[in-house]
Amino acid sequence: MSKKKPWQQSVRRPVQRRRESFCIFTEGTTEQLYFDGFNLPTLRVTCIGLGGGNAEHLLNEALGYMRLPKYSGYDHYCLVFDCDDNLQDELLRVVGKSEKSRIRWCFSNPCFELWYLLHFVYRDTPTTPTELKERLLPAKIPGYTETTEGVCDLLGDKLDSAIRNAQQLLPPAERMAWKNRLQDANPSTNVDELVILLNQK
Repeated sequence: MSKKKPWQQSVRRPVQRRRESFCIFTEGTTEQLYFDGFNLPTLRVTCIGLGGGNAEHLLNEALGYMRLPKYSGYDHYCLVFDCDDNLQDELLRVVGKSEKSRIRWCFSNPCFELWYLLHFVYRDTPTTPTELKERLLPAKIPGYTETTEGVCDLLGDKLDSAIRNAQQLLPPAERMAWKNRLQDANPSTNVDELVILLNQK
């Protein structure tokens, strides 16, 4: 049997890891701008801003997108939404329906900007969207507005602090029961769970 020439030798190519895909439905621009920053070589993130509305409306919009061929077949789906004026019964219905529809839900009370603040400080006293957006965050991020771009990169080196603060505020062992008091749990968020998942890919 003839020996293979050097150029005929089989070349062992490195196995390329498939990019895991996330389709994240966001309530507004703030969340969309943040999660757009997670597109990595091993990760594909598509963010769809739903433009507001109550939690049940947002979920129904997300389910509508999932039925479209363009948005089918993602590895993970997630709905990111705030407390706003939703009643506890409404929030609980959205959580239950999301889980049945294989949609990961990420909730913040009072709003997503709490997640930003937790990168800088631990906060366990009630606050409001206005206080977060107009006073607390601009004091930490000069010039901050809801449409500030690049916040994901800006906060990157503080991520460990944010996760630690979020889990101190809402210990993982208490999160199953937390869904029954979402409206009253100000401040609280589980955005850290999605961010941890994204960073593992």
